[in-house]
Amino acid sequence: MINEEALRAQDVATMLHIGKNAVYALAKAGELPSYRLGRKLLFSRDDVAAYLAAAKQGDAGAPKGRPAATVPASLPGGSGEGAAVIAGSDMAADVLANYLNAAGVPVRRQWEGSYQSLVSLYEERADAALVHLYDQRSNSYNVPYVQRLAPGAPVVVMHLSRRPQGFAVAAGNPKAIASWGALLRTDVRVANRRRGTAARILLDEKLLAIEAVPAQIPGYGREAPSALAAAETVAAGAADVAIVQEHIARTVPGLDFVPLQHEWLDLVIAKRPSTRNLVRCCKALIEEGGFRRDLGAVGHGDVGSAGAIVYEC
Repeated sequence: MINEEALRAQDVATMLHIGKNAVYALAKAGELPSYRLGRKLLFSRDDVAAYLAAAKQGDAGAPKGRPAATVPASLPGGSGEGAAVIAGSDMAADVLANYLNAAGVPVRRQWEGSYQSLVSLYEERADAALVHLYDQRSNSYNVPYVQRLAPGAPVVVMHLSRRPQGFAVAAGNPKAIASWGALLRTDVRVANRRRGTAARILLDEKLLAIEAVPAQIPGYGREAPSALAAAETVAAGAADVAIVQEHIARTVPGLDFVPLQHEWLDLVIAKRPSTRNLVRCCKALIEEGGFRRDLGAVGHGDVGSAGAIVYEC
């Protein structure tokens, strides 16, 4: 019997938000340790976690094993300038970076949460940022944060995807956790995330709306390092609920997903002389079928409006 900690290529692809062929490429290149049991190529959960940790520290390609993108012939070429910096922790940024690099537009990744990514863009430490930040007052995503965190900065904001956001709970939802108000119960423990992450901001905005005292919520002060770690905390029985995207909850055995709303993932690009070509190339790529297909394949739900400009100044 295969050890319960052994992961197949599809499991790893889901965890890393990349295609299964990219997982095989990582294994073949020796960047992600693997082993064989009969004809099955398997991976250990610890090795995948170590790869993710290295990626987030900038020591790995995060993940760079995706096969070369098919670039449309109409896409503008590179400008010969230095590499643009794309900030954000969402794997969609890696898909985009791979396509841009394949098109001759050099980019590098900067791993940080949505909030800090916008701060980096404003401080000119990043040229683009992937964000999915909920604003309770306007009941909308991203644009209010762009206006507050990057005041006066010329930017363009493009849609990437719309996807379900909600609760990861134990299979069968034994504690019937189905609303934000349920988090106020003393028998419900939260697997929280770090400040600045989209999930933490969503939780804090919702708690503010119902006038809750966060410190009184069991587990609120304990922060999981990633969405996957938060979901696994629930699966292990150390918490009862985590705020995650649907595809994260579906990744971890023993969990169900309770949808609460849809979130928007957007790409924010600073409009500077050095980013003119980046803006043109991103617009062409995001509207291209191959990019949308890859984005949808890694858990990004509805990509029908990808490339639509929702804000510009």
